[in-house]
Amino acid sequence: MHVFAAGNPLLNDNRMIRDYLREHPTAAREYEQIKDRAVEQGHVDLRSYSHAKGAHVAAVREAAYAWTSRTQRSG
Repeated sequence: MHVFAAGNPLLNDNRMIRDYLREHPTAAREYEQIKDRAVEQGHVDLRSYSHAKGAHVAAVREAAYAWTSRTQRSG
């Protein structure tokens, strides 16, 4: 669960990534593996865990932005 203040741009980012991963099961499996690997490597506190998966999350966010832009233009 995530909690955001009203108007926080991270809320929209998280929803966009969620929707992208729902529509792209291969990307979702890769993301799951990255998260599992981070925990297996001992990144169990929030800061360390977030850092360990940060590069992958950034790549997923970029793919989600591109997908959302294409989806919005065609729909």
